[in-house]
Amino acid sequence: MEVLLSILIIITSLCLYFIPAALASHREHNQKLAILMVNLFLGWTFLGWVAAFIWACTNNTLQSDSKKEAKRIQELEELVHTFHHQSKK
Repeated sequence: MEVLLSILIIITSLCLYFIPAALASHREHNQKLAILMVNLFLGWTFLGWVAAFIWACTNNTLQSDSKKEAKRIQELEELVHTFHHQSKK
């Protein structure tokens, strides 16, 4: 029973330890490998773990990049439409 409890504690600890890396991977963060390295090598210090967690929560994701790109495309389409509309006058 003690062995099972020890294994459960170890697995739970590892899951908690790698929350920043898992979060970065789930959010498709652009720097997920770097976050994993910080988490792996500096996560044992509280400051390293917090830094990796905050970094994983930043908005530097593939999803945010695609939203920015969509916004740029929309702005360009509006500019082309405006230019085309003005050139007809």
